[in-house]
Amino acid sequence: GIRSESITDDLLVTVSTPLAKASIIACRGEGSGAWLQALPSYGRLRMANAEWKCAAMFRLGLPLYSRELRCPFCPAVLDVFGIHATSCPGAGDATVRHDLVRDTLVAILKEGKVSHRVEVRFLLEDEHLYQKPADIFVHNWEGGLSVCVDVSIANSLERFNATARPFARMTPLIDRENQKLKKYHEACKRNGLVMCPFVCGSLGFFTAMADQFLKDLGTAVSSATGMCRAHAIGDVRRRLSFAVQKAQCSSWLRRGLEAGVMLRMDS
Repeated sequence: GIRSESITDDLLVTVSTPLAKASIIACRGEGSGAWLQALPSYGRLRMANAEWKCAAMFRLGLPLYSRELRCPFCPAVLDVFGIHATSCPGAGDATVRHDLVRDTLVAILKEGKVSHRVEVRFLLEDEHLYQKPADIFVHNWEGGLSVCVDVSIANSLERFNATARPFARMTPLIDRENQKLKKYHEACKRNGLVMCPFVCGSLGFFTAMADQFLKDLGTAVSSATGMCRAHAIGDVRRRLSFAVQKAQCSSWLRRGLEAGVMLRMDS
């Protein structure tokens, strides 16, 4: 992955489009390139050649489609760079993207022998009874308190504007995290629970809160397996970063193929 600030500075000089520059700036986020180092050996976490090329082209700010048109699954515009596709809810793809990241977290929790339940309801009382703050409910986690983990993928380039300066890569993720906290934090606190929005960016990195959770998860895996803690944390980050990219691949390919505008991915 791209780690060095000097390398990305050099790339910013050479790229010609504002979007490509914005993509490179966004890719400076810690862990954004971790998926490139992930081993394709975790069940669903494998990519076909076309999927990998889509993810690489999106990362580089290169076009995935031959022209812009209306999205075949919603009224929005399907841009040539695939930005809309990463957050389009049409054809049930929002659920597909969400569930792959959630299921990857669940698999890692199992490896770390962490007690948890999935898609738990009725955790809150009173007027919040029917709200569901936990995609994953982790028992006795933070300071002995149970944690409600709410998985979400934010579109890293959602706020991109070619005329705006500077481009803030974390703004869409932080906004999504704040939305989750505003909705659930106080209710969870009153019920003796901790709210943890697990927000990933479409370019593969995480908010500080999500990153801390994956570090704690890596520590649990290290304790359960005897793996070096630093290696376990890196493995967790790589797998989750890969899951985000894999989750988006079906959205990119489905829309491009349905609309007949997919650029060739077999060369």
